[in-house]
Amino acid sequence: MKSMIVEWGGQPVKLTWLPDYNIKDEDVVTSVHAICIQNNKIVLSKIKNRGFNYPGGHVEKGESLEEAIHREVYEEAYIKGDITYIGAIEVDHKDDQHFKMNGKYPVVGYQAFYRMDVKRCDPFLRENESLARIWVEPSEIPYVIEDHDIVLTILKKALSEEYEDKRSSNINHDHLMQMIDDYLNNSQIHWDDFYSNRDKKIPFFENKPDENLVSYLARGLLNGGNVLELGCGPGRNAIYLADNHFHVDAVDLSEESLKWAAERANKRNLKINFINQNLFKLDIKESHYDLVYDSGCFHHIAPHRRADYIHLVKDSLKPGGYFAITCFVENGPLGGSDISDWEVYRVKSLQGGLGFTEDKLKRIFHDFDCIEIRKMKNVHEDELVFGVDGILTAIFQKRA
Repeated sequence: MKSMIVEWGGQPVKLTWLPDYNIKDEDVVTSVHAICIQNNKIVLSKIKNRGFNYPGGHVEKGESLEEAIHREVYEEAYIKGDITYIGAIEVDHKDDQHFKMNGKYPVVGYQAFYRMDVKRCDPFLRENESLARIWVEPSEIPYVIEDHDIVLTILKKALSEEYEDKRSSNINHDHLMQMIDDYLNNSQIHWDDFYSNRDKKIPFFENKPDENLVSYLARGLLNGGNVLELGCGPGRNAIYLADNHFHVDAVDLSEESLKWAAERANKRNLKINFINQNLFKLDIKESHYDLVYDSGCFHHIAPHRRADYIHLVKDSLKPGGYFAITCFVENGPLGGSDISDWEVYRVKSLQGGLGFTEDKLKRIFHDFDCIEIRKMKNVHEDELVFGVDGILTAIFQKRA
């Protein structure tokens, strides 16, 4: 812990650095900042009339601190990456005789600080307040940033071995997952080829929403908001949700399926954010979504990726948000292999898609509250919804 008195507007303010401080009330956080690290150098941004400093700024109403730091860093430096909270500066105005007690800021507030390991650097467009960005050796920071000494203490914390160890662990995990992906790759379905022939008699090629999804809206479980759809295919469920006033981000690995989905959405004049990306490389908006929906993607995900999948869903959802899924029934009419997780790697195949039971889904998603698990209803082809035998449907809720 380090404290010092500085003058802001000619008045004394006490600043105290609190490493790893547990912020219990985000409403008293006045700003967020990040020590952004790329190739062992620190990224600084230059703001009008303020000089170079760590990227950061205010927290907008309704934003989480994580959402705010990602937004501020991108607005000021056009970079994105993985963040780790490292502590806060307590800003104490008690000795300021002119402080406005009912003003914009609390008497005692906090500036939250993060370490960001930069993963992506976009062109610098100068669309906001920032004029420039630079990459600086850590040893040069005292000669570039004109600020109080605590900024150097925070830098030292960000560069400490505890965070380097975490970063190395993440890198090793990513490399291991990719290695196992590659091991199974030859047995995986090539989705662009699958979607290239739109005339194939595939039931879910029809532009109809899942009957279970429609039932969730009809029963009032879902009432608008933000949706992340994982493995959206030709967009039938994304289109239904957008048509019912949801804001939809729809992800798929297949460029062909997204072209088809975008054409369908355009015909309906619907605005949907289609994203061509591997699920496990998504730059998600944390705690942003009211619903994460997966119609037929999960049963094509290998067992070694399940933990990453669960983290993706949990990180994406708001507290109390819903996660809904459809997947193959084990040994059902559509397939649904009953092989063990170990057997997947022995035979190097998911055998067209893994099958699940109610008990299996409950075990895998035990961190969520289970609202309903049932078989999909088999509906007539003339109906306006999609429903076939051999599919298990489930809806869970993230605990608040």
